[in-house]
Amino acid sequence: MTENTVDLSAPVHTSKIHLPNLVLFLQGVVGEKYVLTDAEALEKYAHDETEDLVFYPEVVVKPITPEEISAIMVYACLLYTSPSPRD
Repeated sequence: MTENTVDLSAPVHTSKIHLPNLVLFLQGVVGEKYVLTDAEALEKYAHDETEDLVFYPEVVVKPITPEEISAIMVYACLLYTSPSPRD
């Protein structure tokens, strides 16, 4: 395994995600410039158009290929998380 990969051979089975590991995994899948973690970039994704509620995500990832999407969804499902797709 390289430093930007995560061992997916055994499910983690946890609701708590270690954010630095998640960010490294996502960067390994889509590249650093497509993984957003700074407050300014996350602000755009902290709300929708239904109400005046604001909830900042911990990370935003912008996959392009079906393979990237698949890798991210497999990882998310192994961790029992709930990905929230947005445009």
